[in-house]
Parts: sequence; C-alpha cells; structure tokens
Amino acid sequence: MVCILIALPQVAAAQSVAEVKEETPTSAWQGSAIAYRQSMGVQGLWKSATPTWNPSFVHSLIFEPQWNITENTSVSSEFSMASELTQSDWTTDRFYLSDMTLRGTFSNALTSSLLQTTTHINLGVRLPTSKPSRASSLIMAPSLGIITERGFAVAKGLKLSLDLSVSRPMHSYTTGSLQGSPIDGCSSPGCRELMQMPTRNTRLIFEESIQAQLQLFEHTVMTAYVGAGQGLLHTLSPSSLVSFEPDHPVEFHFEMASGVLLSHPLYSGMSITYGLSSRQPTLAANGESRDIPLLNRYTRFSVDLRAELP
Repeated sequence: MVCILIALPQVAAAQSVAEVKEETPTSAWQGSAIAYRQSMGVQGLWKSATPTWNPSFVHSLIFEPQWNITENTSVSSEFSMASELTQSDWTTDRFYLSDMTLRGTFSNALTSSLLQTTTHINLGVRLPTSKPSRASSLIMAPSLGIITERGFAVAKGLKLSLDLSVSRPMHSYTTGSLQGSPIDGCSSPGCRELMQMPTRNTRLIFEESIQAQLQLFEHTVMTAYVGAGQGLLHTLSPSSLVSFEPDHPVEFHFEMASGVLLSHPLYSGMSITYGLSSRQPTLAANGESRDIPLLNRYTRFSVDLRAELP
C-alpha cells in the first residue's frame, strides 16, 4: 500500500507537467547549441603522404547561442575555443580562440510558389577575437548572406540550397610589408621569396556554395556541399625599403571548398556528426598561383557531438 501511495503522486505530477508543456510557448532560445569537435588531418595518417610527416589533431568547443525575436527573426552568434594536441604549425598557444560572429537572420523573407523556393537573408559581422585577425589589424568584417532552398520528394526527403554572401573586411593597415630582410646579408632565393610576402589584407570577399541534404533513414541525414570563395586583395604600396616588386603580383585570391557530413541523433536534443572536408587555396605565399589537389594538407576528418535546445 505504501508503494502505491508513493507512486500515484508521481504519475499525477508527470501528467500535470505534460499538460503544462503543451501550453508553454516555445523557448526564445530555441536553436541554441554547444558542440564538442575532434578533427584530424587526413594526410597525417600516412607518414609517406608528404616528404615531411605533419600530423594534426585538434579538439574544440563551439558555442552557438541564438535568440528568437519573432517566428521568422532571430539573432545568433558563433564562437569557438580550440587546442591542438599535436605540434602546431602557426601558434605556440596551448588554447586559441576563433573570431566571434554575430548574425541577424530573417527566415522566409521571400517565397516563390512558382519555383517552390524559400529565401532567407542574414546580416552579420565578424569580430577579431582570434590571433590571426588581430595580427592582420582586422577591425571588423560586416557581411550580407542570401540562402535560397527548395525541397524535393526524393527518397525520404531531399533539399537543395544555394548560399551567396559578400563581406567587407575592415583593417587598420592594408598593405604592410617587411621592413628589410630578417636575416642579415641574406641574398639567396629563399630570402628573396621571403621578401615577397607582404601583408596584403583582403578588401572584399565573395563566397558561393551549393548544398544537398538527403535524409537516408528516419533520423539519419547526409549533407554534401561544394563552394568557392574569391578575395580581392589590397594593391601593393610602394616602399623605399623594398627595392623590388613581387615577380607575380596577384590582386585576386581564389579558393575551393567541399565536404560530406553524416548526422544522426543520439538522444533528445543531442546528435553526432561525422564530416570529411577539404579546401584548395590557389594563392601561394610568394604571390604565385598554384594548383592544389582535392586531397591535401587541408583535408580533415571530424566528429561533432552537438547538444541543442529544443
């Protein structure tokens, strides 16, 4: 009898909570998420992949708060903290930060019954919280993005989307250059190439990507994307300390990116995503254009564990 008396209030309480949940409006923080990511360089798995073995293993914590002002209007942010467990190529810091992005999104801003498409618009700004951005004297980078998507009745659901964006990085200094050779009396070709590496910040960035999202099973989704980015560089300014110009001055930077993601839910509000991504920058450090294969030092495999507010 005691067990029944104890159990009955619990059932009643559960029923009352369920009734309250049905009447409670959606949380304004719906869509906010935190993710833990582990990623590794694919080339580092084989010692013979490159002349010098350079493994890379990074884990990071990603914060993505979001506040829904109305049903179709929201403001969000993205910020991450990472640490490389292998020897880093660019920093000696144990932990390092990414840039912080603030974004306002207007969902369903434009719909077309003829094309059966939905268009979303977002306005954003990137702030220089990372060391590379501060080193390049970045003040901020406002951006405008347009996403158009359409669904198709294929398998359990197919959605195609086109993402276009433009951003304007704003720097305190735009065309800084080396103040002479860092090695006294050095006149070898290596030093000459080093002298051809001025800090040429980007003045305008265009990005385009196409994404296909296919639901394979009831809860498993595969996403594939391919994109390109173009950067217009600031022109080189003359310097009395540099007696020559780069052999191949380039005012345009081009980069390709592609990847495949496989996502599956674990529990309510939690999911795991496996990803393989790569990018191919085509501008060498000395200003010359170059061809980069699809599998290169920027190809990475990642695993994300993501928790999102319902």
